[in-house]
Amino acid sequence: SPGCIDPQSELVLRGNEQDGKMGTEASQCSDTLTSSDCYGNAVCMVLEDNFGPVCVCQMWTAREQFALATYGNHMYVTGGIVSVHKSLCGAHACGDVDAGAYREYMSDVWYSEDGAVWQQAASTGLAGTFAGRAGHSMIVAEQQLWIFAGRGRLAGSREDHYYNDVWRSGVLPDDGLVAQLWTEVVPDGGSAMPPRAGHVTVFEPP
Repeated sequence: SPGCIDPQSELVLRGNEQDGKMGTEASQCSDTLTSSDCYGNAVCMVLEDNFGPVCVCQMWTAREQFALATYGNHMYVTGGIVSVHKSLCGAHACGDVDAGAYREYMSDVWYSEDGAVWQQAASTGLAGTFAGRAGHSMIVAEQQLWIFAGRGRLAGSREDHYYNDVWRSGVLPDDGLVAQLWTEVVPDGGSAMPPRAGHVTVFEPP
């Protein structure tokens, strides 16, 4: 898979309403039948009435410090840091994507059988989903995905926050679909681990 240079749909910023534009100037397209204006795994599409069309990535947006695990015939990608455009320059989205204020911690979950075609799990954005984070670790144990710690940002804050929480998904079926809700694992009697990021988690079966 060549990946994408355009963002996934929820990260495409609406542009000037009078001009009916979405996304950056470089992401504009016109051929919604063949997507010949778009690179890699992006397609040319209209996301909202009166806005677009625009190139939209059909897999996870380019990112760093995400976590990956495998189970059965599927690969799973969670979280990470993405660069986003949060400003408007005329009709289009813009912004210094390398600045800290233009980076976003993700809480999305993607899965694939072959690394070329990816699907986004329906857990994104629902109550019970882990907070956006990067530098976390993820393993598969007891037929579930387990996510440990990492760093992100609390609501309304621009400072990094380090987590020490643990989350587990529902049971993973053979078709790869992640259960819609995640459950936070609360320590039972013992103390929680210190907050951390960039760590490694290993599961040793009994």
